Formats: sequence, C-alpha cells, structure tokens
Amino acid sequence: ELFPLVVAEAMAAGLPPVVTDVSGNQDAVRDGENGLIVPPGDPEAMAAGLLRVITDASLRSRLAGAARARSAFYAWERISREYLALA
Repeated sequence: ELFPLVVAEAMAAGLPPVVTDVSGNQDAVRDGENGLIVPPGDPEAMAAGLLRVITDASLRSRLAGAARARSAFYAWERISREYLALA
C-alpha cells in the first residue's frame, strides 16, 4: 500500500501515529508535529516512539490534536468535492 489508510483512520480518531519512514507515511505524518516517524526495520526505535507517546501526556495531546486536524485532508467529503469539481 502506498498510503496506509490505517494512518488516516488513526489520525481521524485523534490517535497520534508512530510510523516508519517509508513512502506514504511521509505524506501524512510530520515527525514531532502530528505523529512520530522512526527508521524502518528498527524495532527498538518503534518501541521507543510508542513509549514516548504513551508516557508523555503533553506530547500525546499536542500530536493528537494536530493529527485530528490533518485527518480532515483525507476526509471523503473533501475528496469527493474535489473530484466533482473536476467534472
């Protein structure tokens, strides 16, 4: 999948994503802004990112708010309006 839908779904639910630094994820997640990006193939970095979000309430809250705001970009209502505008 070039863009994992689960990332947009998590963001819409107000969950800050912790993702690997691969194509697709980079389109939705801005490291430290609306989620965290870790190197691919590094389970220790993934665990550290998850632990950071779980234990730091302030960070979690800030990332969650920004994630929810960014998710509006992927809303079907917005996307369908843009497709209809092309016709």
